[in-house]
This record gives sequence, structure tokens and C-alpha cells, in this order.
Amino acid sequence: MAESPELLERLRTALEPRFELVGAAPAVVRARERSSGALLRLQIFESASGLDLERLEAELARHARVVHEHILPVSALGRGANLVWLAQPELEGAVSLRTWLEREQRLPFLETVRVLRECAQALDHAHALGSLHLELAPERVLWHQTHVQLSGLGVRPACLSAGLPEQARDREGVQRDVFALGALAFEMLTGAPPPQGCAPSPARVRAHIPPGLARLVVRSLSPAASARPQDMREVVRLLEGLVTPVPDWRAQSENQARYLRALGRARPGTDARD
Repeated sequence: MAESPELLERLRTALEPRFELVGAAPAVVRARERSSGALLRLQIFESASGLDLERLEAELARHARVVHEHILPVSALGRGANLVWLAQPELEGAVSLRTWLEREQRLPFLETVRVLRECAQALDHAHALGSLHLELAPERVLWHQTHVQLSGLGVRPACLSAGLPEQARDREGVQRDVFALGALAFEMLTGAPPPQGCAPSPARVRAHIPPGLARLVVRSLSPAASARPQDMREVVRLLEGLVTPVPDWRAQSENQARYLRALGRARPGTDARD
């Protein structure tokens, strides 16, 4: 979205004196921390959009306490001038999964499993601390220095059914994240999101997908929450059962060895094809 001059002026006032607003483009607002010089990317939430800013700030503060190697950290959080703003690091060289898919259409099986495992590990940790994602999508998965960084955690508390007890809301949220991870897997494997209203197998679209991986995708996309993996810990366990240790991958073929060496060069799928 293109931020209005009036909104940017209010944001500039709210950020002073700690931060300097340095640029705004569609969907991206950036600021620099004066003390460290660090460049940050901001998300902005307005009371005019119907949000309860006090509740939202509390939700974002809870997320800010979730620290994990595969979760993009929160650098700062604030409220003022009828705004809540969230600052996270600007990762130099980071590429979103959406960008990868637009360029490559689909990912190799080993890389798909690796991305899914790191996302599931991050979400399992977040869920244990009471933080849900609810908007997991390729745009929210960043690849930085050969590892996943998950962004957008915990900013949509209104997505859950109103009136449910807290424990039931947490279960519903976990299941939404499990389903979304299945949709992410389907798109990484086939190059397209899954059709709505059913649990399709990616093996119908792409040949030679490992059977265990295809079964996990089908289970995760089940319309019935009771048929899905019950939590991210189960997803991690199932994914780890699919993965051969890295030394064995390298021994299997020179093609795979070249691919593993290329992982750090930010272009997935260049050297190894399934």
C-alpha cells in the first residue's frame, strides 16, 4: 500500500527521537535507528482501520518475546499518534519464497523438505509460547544466508473464531498454521497453490515425489482438522523421518553435491533437478 503523506508525518513524529524515517514505497516503510545505524522495515497499523490498538500492541509484544533462529526478530515496537508500529531488521540479500517460486516455479524435493522443516521448527517453538502465525504464505518465508527466516508472526489475532475459550482458540490457530504449511508445501512442490475444498496429492501434479512427503501434504490439507497432524511437533517428526543425513546426500551423486554447495548462493534448484 502507498502510505499517505499525513500518515507518514504521524509516523515520523511517533518514531522520534530514536528512529529516522528514511523511505516509503508501496507496502514498504523503512527507518534507521539513530544509535546503531541499523536499517529497519516497519509494519504500520492504524486505529482508523477498526483495529483495537491496545489489544494489537499486546499481541505484538507477546510475539516480540518469541526468539528462534528461524523467526525474524522484532527490533522495536511502539504506539503513538493513533498508530502501532512494528520494526524488524532489513535483511540484506534476503529473498522471499514467493520470489523463488516466480523464478523457479517449484523447488527440488530436498530443498522443499528443508524449508518445511525450518518453518515447522519455528512454528512449534512459537506455538509453545502462545504465539500463532495465521498468515503463513510464500511472502512470509524469507531465505537469508542459507536458512529460513519466518516473518509476520502473531499480527492477526482477529482471525480466530469469536467466542471460543482461549484453549480452543489456540487449538484452532495451531490447526490453521498446520493447514497453511501444507498449502506452502503443495505450492513448493507443484508451482501452484492447492485447489480449495479438498486434500489433493501433489503426486498427481508432479512425478516422483517421495511418498512420505506426499502423504504429509495430503494430511495437512485435510478439510477435517482431526485428520491433520495435531501440532507442529508432529510435523517436524514426520519431516525428519524423510531426511537423509547430509553426508549421505553428498555421497549419492555429484549433482546433489553441487546443489548443496550452491545453497549459499541464493538460487535454489540451479544445480540439482529431481
